[in-house]
Amino acid sequence: MPDRRKRECKKAGCHVLTDSADGYCDKHKKEKWSAGDERRKNARERGYNAQWEKYRKEFLITHPLCEDCLSKKILRAATVVDHIVAHKGDEHLFWDESNHQALCKQCHDMKTMQEVCAAAGRIIPGYVRGLPKRRYLKPSVPVYVVAGAPGSGKSLYIKQRIKTGELLIDLDKIIGQLSGQNPYSINRVPYLVAAYWLRDRLINALHDNKEKYTACWISGMFAWPDDRRKLHDELGAKVYVISTDWISCRLNIKNNNDYKGHEEHYMKLVEKWFLNFKSCPFDNFVTVKGRGV
Repeated sequence: MPDRRKRECKKAGCHVLTDSADGYCDKHKKEKWSAGDERRKNARERGYNAQWEKYRKEFLITHPLCEDCLSKKILRAATVVDHIVAHKGDEHLFWDESNHQALCKQCHDMKTMQEVCAAAGRIIPGYVRGLPKRRYLKPSVPVYVVAGAPGSGKSLYIKQRIKTGELLIDLDKIIGQLSGQNPYSINRVPYLVAAYWLRDRLINALHDNKEKYTACWISGMFAWPDDRRKLHDELGAKVYVISTDWISCRLNIKNNNDYKGHEEHYMKLVEKWFLNFKSCPFDNFVTVKGRGV
């Protein structure tokens, strides 16, 4: 019998080649089985015991409204204490109050479904390429969107222009805060849904702007025209596109220690960005001067 052709592991974000029948590399084959064991446990075995029930009631007394609904100007009672980043048996994550949020059952069920789909590498319900299908609330401050390929210099461009009192919303930084690690050197999938929710909550919070920000900068790849159009139309954003060429992007990635060990993955993202990018009439093309990406 001829050898089975090797292919990339089915685990989202893993690029290890494997010829196993189920499509998973050795590392993620074990994760797949352990995840199944975790799902087979009942609620009490997963830590949701009397101690948790007492904590849940106390938390909901001080957080009575669904936080996600509230960010969309909807008043709905919270009934669930959700773990922002799924704990997966980690006791510290389970009890860390900063990892808890109050949600209604509808929002909690949707988030759980999105996490399951993200872990399986499938399309995340409610999102198109990471942006929500639902409309954003209109912000009360100016919004600037900076789009570009990995290594194009988005962070440097913003750093040179952002002022005190202005908010920066960067998905990479949110994932770094959630994970406590370098966001470019980890499997981002476990943090993706939580990062989307937190980013969208920050954007919608600009409607009331209780934090009194004077402006907001949003950084991302946003190669597809529809992505930039959504941000331009719904947020009234001014859109800047970094015009760094693909060779320079690749060199920047190669010379940046943040990408060390994952250069090939991000170089593929650079090629993908240039394949998908199409300009829009509202795009403002800019260049970056200085060192850093």
